[in-house]
Amino acid sequence: MSKKQFIRQSVIHNSPGNPGELKRVVEQAENRWALLTHLGYGDAKPSTPRETRNYYDELSQHQKTWFDKFWIAFNHKHGLQRACLAWSKLGEPAEAEYQKIVKAAAAENAKPRGKDEVRCMAERWINEHRFDDQTVVKKPEISNKKLELSNLINELKQLQQFQKATPSEAYAQRIAELEIIIDEKRCQ
Repeated sequence: MSKKQFIRQSVIHNSPGNPGELKRVVEQAENRWALLTHLGYGDAKPSTPRETRNYYDELSQHQKTWFDKFWIAFNHKHGLQRACLAWSKLGEPAEAEYQKIVKAAAAENAKPRGKDEVRCMAERWINEHRFDDQTVVKKPEISNKKLELSNLINELKQLQQFQKATPSEAYAQRIAELEIIIDEKRCQ
Protein backbone atom coordinates (compact mmCIF):
# COMPACT_ATOMS: atom_id res chain seq x y z
CA MET A 1 0.00 0.00 0.00
CA SER A 2 1.34 3.42 -0.85
CA LYS A 3 1.37 6.38 1.53
CA LYS A 4 -1.37 8.02 -0.50
CA GLN A 5 -3.63 4.96 -0.20
CA PHE A 6 -2.87 4.67 3.53
CA ILE A 7 -3.82 8.27 4.22
CA ARG A 8 -7.01 7.99 2.16
CA GLN A 9 -8.04 4.86 4.07
CA SER A 10 -7.25 6.55 7.39
CA VAL A 11 -9.36 9.56 6.48
CA ILE A 12 -12.24 7.29 5.43
CA HIS A 13 -12.11 5.28 8.68
CA ASN A 14 -11.66 8.35 10.86
CA SER A 15 -13.82 10.66 8.82
CA PRO A 16 -14.42 13.83 10.73
CA GLY A 17 -17.93 15.11 11.02
CA ASN A 18 -16.59 18.64 10.79
CA PRO A 19 -14.70 19.60 7.60
CA GLY A 20 -12.38 21.72 9.75
CA GLU A 21 -11.05 18.54 11.42
CA LEU A 22 -9.94 17.04 8.11
CA LYS A 23 -6.51 18.66 8.41
CA ARG A 24 -6.02 17.14 11.87
CA VAL A 25 -7.05 13.63 10.62
CA VAL A 26 -4.65 13.86 7.67
CA GLU A 27 -1.81 14.93 10.01
CA GLN A 28 -2.55 11.97 12.29
CA ALA A 29 -2.48 9.61 9.30
CA GLU A 30 0.87 11.07 8.14
CA ASN A 31 2.29 10.64 11.63
CA ARG A 32 1.12 7.01 11.75
CA TRP A 33 2.68 6.43 8.32
CA ALA A 34 5.99 7.92 9.47
CA LEU A 35 5.97 5.70 12.57
CA LEU A 36 5.11 2.56 10.58
CA THR A 37 7.83 3.35 8.06
CA HIS A 38 10.33 3.89 10.88
CA LEU A 39 9.35 0.48 12.35
CA GLY A 40 9.81 -1.15 8.95
CA TYR A 41 6.15 -1.55 8.00
CA GLY A 42 5.77 1.34 5.58
CA ASP A 43 6.68 1.45 1.92
CA ALA A 44 10.09 3.17 2.02
CA LYS A 45 10.64 3.03 -1.73
CA PRO A 46 8.09 3.98 -4.33
CA SER A 47 6.65 1.04 -6.22
CA THR A 48 7.82 0.56 -9.77
CA PRO A 49 6.06 -1.15 -12.64
CA ARG A 50 6.55 -4.89 -12.71
CA GLU A 51 9.09 -6.21 -15.17
CA THR A 52 7.43 -8.21 -17.92
CA ARG A 53 9.00 -11.13 -19.69
CA ASN A 54 8.57 -12.09 -23.31
CA TYR A 55 8.16 -15.86 -23.11
CA TYR A 56 7.93 -16.18 -26.88
CA ASP A 57 11.46 -14.79 -27.23
CA GLU A 58 12.67 -17.29 -24.64
CA LEU A 59 11.56 -20.27 -26.75
CA SER A 60 14.20 -22.04 -28.83
CA GLN A 61 13.91 -21.65 -32.59
CA HIS A 62 12.60 -25.21 -32.86
CA GLN A 63 9.98 -24.55 -30.16
CA LYS A 64 8.97 -21.29 -31.89
CA THR A 65 8.44 -23.08 -35.19
CA TRP A 66 6.11 -25.64 -33.63
CA PHE A 67 4.42 -23.08 -31.37
CA ASP A 68 3.58 -20.96 -34.42
CA LYS A 69 2.00 -24.00 -36.08
CA PHE A 70 0.07 -24.73 -32.90
CA TRP A 71 -1.07 -21.10 -32.54
CA ILE A 72 -2.43 -21.08 -36.09
CA ALA A 73 -4.15 -24.46 -35.66
CA PHE A 74 -5.65 -23.65 -32.24
CA ASN A 75 -6.93 -20.31 -33.59
CA HIS A 76 -7.93 -18.69 -30.30
CA LYS A 77 -5.70 -15.62 -30.29
CA HIS A 78 -5.78 -14.72 -26.60
CA GLY A 79 -3.05 -15.04 -23.96
CA LEU A 80 -0.03 -15.47 -26.24
CA GLN A 81 2.62 -14.97 -23.55
CA ARG A 82 0.98 -17.33 -21.09
CA ALA A 83 0.55 -19.91 -23.85
CA CYS A 84 4.26 -19.54 -24.68
CA LEU A 85 5.15 -20.13 -21.04
CA ALA A 86 3.03 -23.30 -21.01
CA TRP A 87 4.62 -24.36 -24.31
CA SER A 88 8.11 -23.91 -22.87
CA LYS A 89 7.18 -26.27 -20.03
CA LEU A 90 6.69 -29.05 -22.59
CA GLY A 91 10.43 -29.00 -23.19
CA GLU A 92 11.64 -30.38 -26.51
CA PRO A 93 9.35 -33.30 -27.36
CA ALA A 94 9.91 -35.49 -30.41
CA GLU A 95 8.62 -34.39 -33.82
CA ALA A 96 5.80 -36.95 -33.63
CA GLU A 97 4.64 -35.43 -30.33
CA TYR A 98 4.70 -31.91 -31.79
CA GLN A 99 2.69 -33.14 -34.78
CA LYS A 100 0.18 -34.80 -32.45
CA ILE A 101 -0.24 -31.55 -30.49
CA VAL A 102 -0.78 -29.45 -33.62
CA LYS A 103 -3.23 -31.98 -35.07
CA ALA A 104 -5.16 -32.08 -31.79
CA ALA A 105 -5.23 -28.26 -31.69
CA ALA A 106 -6.75 -28.19 -35.16
CA ALA A 107 -9.35 -30.75 -34.05
CA GLU A 108 -10.12 -28.62 -30.98
CA ASN A 109 -10.59 -25.59 -33.21
CA ALA A 110 -12.93 -27.52 -35.54
CA LYS A 111 -15.06 -28.81 -32.66
CA PRO A 112 -18.61 -27.45 -32.84
CA ARG A 113 -19.56 -25.22 -29.92
CA GLY A 114 -22.83 -24.05 -28.51
CA LYS A 115 -23.86 -20.43 -28.64
CA ASP A 116 -22.92 -19.78 -25.01
CA GLU A 117 -19.93 -22.13 -24.86
CA VAL A 118 -16.61 -20.48 -24.10
CA ARG A 119 -13.38 -21.82 -25.59
CA CYS A 120 -10.55 -22.91 -23.39
CA MET A 121 -7.49 -20.65 -23.49
CA ALA A 122 -4.38 -22.09 -25.15
CA GLU A 123 -2.40 -21.89 -21.88
CA ARG A 124 -4.88 -24.10 -20.05
CA TRP A 125 -5.25 -26.45 -23.01
CA ILE A 126 -1.47 -27.01 -23.08
CA ASN A 127 -0.99 -27.20 -19.29
CA GLU A 128 -3.76 -29.78 -18.95
CA HIS A 129 -2.30 -31.82 -21.83
CA ARG A 130 -5.66 -31.82 -23.57
CA PHE A 131 -3.88 -32.86 -26.74
CA ASP A 132 -3.75 -36.32 -25.13
CA ASP A 133 -7.57 -36.32 -25.03
CA GLN A 134 -7.85 -36.34 -28.81
CA THR A 135 -8.46 -39.81 -30.15
CA VAL A 136 -7.91 -40.48 -33.78
CA VAL A 137 -10.16 -43.15 -35.19
CA LYS A 138 -8.78 -44.55 -38.38
CA LYS A 139 -11.30 -45.77 -40.89
CA PRO A 140 -10.52 -49.24 -42.08
CA GLU A 141 -9.05 -49.15 -45.53
CA ILE A 142 -10.96 -51.11 -48.10
CA SER A 143 -8.97 -52.44 -50.97
CA ASN A 144 -10.07 -51.58 -54.47
CA LYS A 145 -10.94 -55.25 -55.12
CA LYS A 146 -13.21 -55.41 -52.06
CA LEU A 147 -14.82 -52.13 -52.97
CA GLU A 148 -15.42 -53.25 -56.55
CA LEU A 149 -16.88 -56.57 -55.36
CA SER A 150 -19.14 -54.75 -52.90
CA ASN A 151 -20.40 -52.44 -55.66
CA LEU A 152 -21.12 -55.41 -57.94
CA ILE A 153 -23.05 -57.22 -55.19
CA ASN A 154 -25.10 -54.09 -54.49
CA GLU A 155 -25.91 -53.73 -58.18
CA LEU A 156 -26.93 -57.40 -58.33
CA LYS A 157 -29.26 -57.03 -55.34
CA GLN A 158 -30.85 -53.95 -56.84
CA LEU A 159 -31.42 -55.66 -60.20
CA GLN A 160 -32.91 -58.70 -58.47
CA GLN A 161 -35.43 -56.42 -56.76
CA PHE A 162 -36.31 -54.78 -60.09
CA GLN A 163 -36.65 -58.22 -61.72
CA LYS A 164 -38.98 -59.35 -58.94
CA ALA A 165 -41.14 -56.22 -59.21
CA THR A 166 -41.21 -55.99 -63.03
CA PRO A 167 -39.72 -59.04 -64.77
CA SER A 168 -37.62 -58.23 -67.83
CA GLU A 169 -35.28 -60.13 -70.13
CA ALA A 170 -32.70 -57.30 -69.88
CA TYR A 171 -32.69 -57.54 -66.08
CA ALA A 172 -32.38 -61.35 -66.21
CA GLN A 173 -29.45 -61.13 -68.65
CA ARG A 174 -27.58 -58.53 -66.55
CA ILE A 175 -28.24 -60.56 -63.36
CA ALA A 176 -26.67 -63.62 -64.99
CA GLU A 177 -23.64 -61.56 -66.13
CA LEU A 178 -23.15 -60.08 -62.64
CA GLU A 179 -23.35 -63.49 -60.97
CA ILE A 180 -20.55 -64.76 -63.24
CA ILE A 181 -18.39 -61.64 -62.66
CA ILE A 182 -18.92 -61.84 -58.86
CA ASP A 183 -17.93 -65.53 -58.82
CA GLU A 184 -14.77 -64.72 -60.79
CA LYS A 185 -13.87 -61.85 -58.47
CA ARG A 186 -14.32 -64.04 -55.39
CA CYS A 187 -11.97 -66.67 -56.85
CA GLN A 188 -9.16 -64.16 -57.48
